[in-house]
Amino acid sequence: MASAIVIMLWIQNETSYDRFHTNTSRLYEVFSNDTVDGTIRSMTPTPQLLAPALKKDYSEIEDATRIG
Repeated sequence: MASAIVIMLWIQNETSYDRFHTNTSRLYEVFSNDTVDGTIRSMTPTPQLLAPALKKDYSEIEDATRIG
């Protein structure tokens, strides 16, 4: 029973992430793919200068931020 509740809470959290924004469909998250020990891992850490570079090179990007 406890496992089912934990799984339900995790799914609820994953599906409600960023729902408080009015333009949820316009939010994107950047991932980097790195090869570690022969396997590809997707991670959210990106270089610090990526956000300003993307904003400068792509006029479609209105704003960018980094999270940690």
